[in-house]
Amino acid sequence: MPKRLLYLGLPFLIINLGLVFAFSNHNDLYNIFKSYFKIAFMADSLTYFIVVILQFFILHLLLSKWLIKLSPVLVVIVSLIITTLYLSIPKFIEKPDEGFLQIIWNREGWLIILGWFSYFILGFYLGTYYEKVMKNIQNYKLLIVAGFIIAFGIVTYNYFSGFSVYVASKRMDMPFYTTMIILMFLLVFSYVKFVPKFILFISNYSFNIYLIHYFIVHNVGNLSSTPYLNVLFKLILTISISICVAHILNLSPYGKYIIGNTYKVKYDNIKQSKKANMLI
Repeated sequence: MPKRLLYLGLPFLIINLGLVFAFSNHNDLYNIFKSYFKIAFMADSLTYFIVVILQFFILHLLLSKWLIKLSPVLVVIVSLIITTLYLSIPKFIEKPDEGFLQIIWNREGWLIILGWFSYFILGFYLGTYYEKVMKNIQNYKLLIVAGFIIAFGIVTYNYFSGFSVYVASKRMDMPFYTTMIILMFLLVFSYVKFVPKFILFISNYSFNIYLIHYFIVHNVGNLSSTPYLNVLFKLILTISISICVAHILNLSPYGKYIIGNTYKVKYDNIKQSKKANMLI
């Protein structure tokens, strides 16, 4: 646990400092501190999710021994209700003029664990019972497909009806939608014999890509006049450069403290775990 916190915490602090100098006001020491605090602790950059992950660690320490004794399906449903209700607050309740609770309506509200609680619960139970889930998930394929269609329909209706046009993960219809997307992916992959090598390769660099990509994608101009080609080219270029930078920096033993650790999951290990329906 301390090592994981170190691998998360130091890159979080260093990358945020890089974001300050790359994209924010850094004319004097006061503005540097102000910009840094806003980026690191007011969810003003993509790195805010590391704060959420750190809260996941704390929740795991506090709740794991209790959660293991409860019904997973029931707890997941309750967590979905809690997270959905929390994310519904800005939609249905007017923002107060003053007071600490104002943060719920601001970006800082994204850091509050209630907005991520269902994801933690789902991740906890999928990780704990992964082998059992993958062994039995095909028995529930009709239920999962139906749930996915319903969730997709809700999101689509909310967007095109104008009820919720905000394109972000902090919408009230996202917890159920994301849950069904995850279950749908698990269902699909239960029919796949092995993970393609290039997917595993990118996955090993996923945390590095997450931390580095912002510096690249916001400094790359249009690569095509066709919108979908522009997105595709930017995606390929951003992932490629991020992996190259991560590989070079992690040649040093100190690189993992700057841009995060690169995983070293091997393809042969994936094959063995897949055959045994085991989680690496």
